[in-house]
Amino acid sequence: MFAAGGGDVDPTTWPHDEFVHAWWVEPGRLLAGEYAGDPDAAHARQKVDLLVDAGGRTFVELTTTADRLEPYDRLVREVADGRRLDLCHISLPIPDNGVVEDDRYDEVARIIEAGLGRGAVYVHCWGGVGRTGTVIGCVLADEGLGYDEIIDRLETLRRGSRKANRSAPEMPGQHDLLRRRVAARGR
Repeated sequence: MFAAGGGDVDPTTWPHDEFVHAWWVEPGRLLAGEYAGDPDAAHARQKVDLLVDAGGRTFVELTTTADRLEPYDRLVREVADGRRLDLCHISLPIPDNGVVEDDRYDEVARIIEAGLGRGAVYVHCWGGVGRTGTVIGCVLADEGLGYDEIIDRLETLRRGSRKANRSAPEMPGQHDLLRRRVAARGR
C-alpha cells in the first residue's frame, strides 16, 4: 500500500506546507505533519478546515500535555457538527524526542489502518518530524520495507517540504525503534 513502488517516488506535494507543514505518505489517503491546532483560535480553525478539505477524517495526535499545546479536539467536533461529517480525533501521546513501548506502535498502526476506511488520516506531532516520522516509518516497516528503505522513503516523501532539511526520525531512540520493528518482521 504505502511501500509500493521502487526507486524515486513522485509524491504529490502538499501545496499548503507554509501554512501547515505536512507531507503525503499516500496522496489523498495518509498525510503526516505538524500540530493541527494553534493558540490563535481562528488560525487553528483554518488549519483544521484545510485538513478536512483535503479529505482528513481521522486526526491521530502524537503530542503530550508536556508539549503545552492548545488542545484542538473540541474544534474537530465543531467542524464535524457544522459540516455534518464523521470526523475523529485520537490522542496517542508519545514524548517529544522519545518513544513509547514498541507494542504501542502496533496500536497506532491499527488506528491508522482503521481510519483509512473512513477517509484520509492526518498523523501529527508538534513539528511533524520526529514522532511523526517514527510512526510513519513503522507503517512502512509493516508494508515490508527494510530500515534503509524506510529512511530513504521518508526523505523522498518529505522532499520539497519546508522541514525537509531535518532528519525524520530525529533521535537515536526513534531510529532504534524502527530497526527493532523491521527485525521483528523478519527483514
